[in-house]
Amino acid sequence: MKRWLLSDDTLSGAAFTVVGLAGGFLATGYRLGTLQRMGPGFFPIIVCVGLVAVGLFLIARSIVSGTGEPVGIALRPFLVVLAGLVVFVMLVEPLGLLISTFLLVLVSAGAAYEPYRWRRSVILAAVLSISCIILFGLLLGQQLPIFGPWLGRG
Repeated sequence: MKRWLLSDDTLSGAAFTVVGLAGGFLATGYRLGTLQRMGPGFFPIIVCVGLVAVGLFLIARSIVSGTGEPVGIALRPFLVVLAGLVVFVMLVEPLGLLISTFLLVLVSAGAAYEPYRWRRSVILAAVLSISCIILFGLLLGQQLPIFGPWLGRG
């Protein structure tokens, strides 16, 4: 088997390309608009074209170089980050953005440290949670509640 086939560039490029094509397909349901009056589908299409371009570039670079180390998949960090995302998705509406972001970072930080460092993870979770509230809640005016109905504030 060719070494480049399982290299990190090839697999990353394939992932970028697949996500870009899937996102582009989903974005076709939105109106594109013109350059003067961009519709809601304009930005997603541009991002997806960029993703496909980067993906194809990575695949081409991997093929041209002909080398590459086979990728070993670290299952534990993948599952820990996935668990953090599941926690966030399930709890963002009932608990609100602040608590669910805190839990997302707290759980996902378990993928970064071996052994797990509680103090560093709690500080990181607090800083990122407050930053998300400032950015998305105050500056961008997103409609997610800071505190959800389970906390009596929804």
